[in-house]
Amino acid sequence: QIEAGLRLKKPTLVPDVLFNLMLTCWENNPENRPTFTDCVRFMSLLEPTSQQS
Repeated sequence: QIEAGLRLKKPTLVPDVLFNLMLTCWENNPENRPTFTDCVRFMSLLEPTSQQS
């Protein structure tokens, strides 16, 4: 199913921006996937908003 392009539906509580990152990580072609460093950088941009409360 994964090879056919089927992916998890977006969970209700997952923000769109995070789900879009998940989708890029699941790309069939590894060349199109972000590196771990890219993912860490992306997540660090989201982190300050969750820690400001």
